[in-house]
Parts: sequence; C-alpha cells; structure tokens
Amino acid sequence: MQPGEVELGSWLVALLLGFAHGVTGMLVVTDRRVIFRPKVGGTSLVGMAVSQLPTYKARHTVILGKHEIASATCDKGMINNKIRIVAADGTTYVFNRQIASADPIMAAIAQGR
Repeated sequence: MQPGEVELGSWLVALLLGFAHGVTGMLVVTDRRVIFRPKVGGTSLVGMAVSQLPTYKARHTVILGKHEIASATCDKGMINNKIRIVAADGTTYVFNRQIASADPIMAAIAQGR
C-alpha cells in the first residue's frame, strides 16, 4: 500500500491463465489500484512448491492503476463469476470468483474511476 491509499476490499480469486488453469491469490482493490498477489499455483504438490518461488510470484502479480483500466465487466454464471479487466494497453485479465458474488469487487473497481 502507498501512503494515503485506502483499501476498499480484498477477495480470494483465481487469475485465469488459460483453459481450466489458474493461479489462486488475493485480489485487493484500493481507491487507486487493483492488485493481485498469487498464493498457490495448481493443486498438485509440485504446483504448490513451484508457486512459492519468487520468480513465479513476480510473473503472476498484477498491479494496475485505476487510470490504466479501459473496461471492467462481469460474466455471471451458475458456477463461475468471472471479472474481466481490460487494461489501456489491451492486456486482458480474467479473475474467477467461483460461485461467490463478484458484485462487491465490481463496485470497488468502479469506485474512484
């Protein structure tokens, strides 16, 4: 957190990297930024061990200023609620919230934009 930055909420989500593959971590939304910090990659013992390497964590960490967000949408389903954030440079990030509501995350992202 930066000086004067206010956290609006944090949620456990998965950053989707491809079909049926993701990295579990914490999505923190502040009044200025959206931050994803990975915790565990995969469910296998090897995947969990690899996900603790500093290079793995650095490669899957996402830090976006709210001014860098071109659009944020939510795809709601019965089993998956996905938050899709498109950055100004065209990079797309998809976070899966599973069956939990994504509405609080969307409200926090919209706040201060």
